[in-house]
Amino acid sequence: MEKDIRQVVAKNVTYLLAIKNMSVNQLVESSGVSWQSIQNMMKMKTKNGITIVSLQKIAVALEINPGDLVDDWQ
Repeated sequence: MEKDIRQVVAKNVTYLLAIKNMSVNQLVESSGVSWQSIQNMMKMKTKNGITIVSLQKIAVALEINPGDLVDDWQ
């Protein structure tokens, strides 16, 4: 059974924030994605998930390939 992509993204962002010693507030500032959007994504509170544009902005802020956010590599 495949995992919900929202769960994979939330897990990957949480992990990457931890290893980069970055807070959610720092991610908000460096990505330009709203605090509420990031919180909703991390808590999987949105029915449709996060937009591709926001995913790209988050990846750039985390200095990773956007595909790393959606890949179940952990």
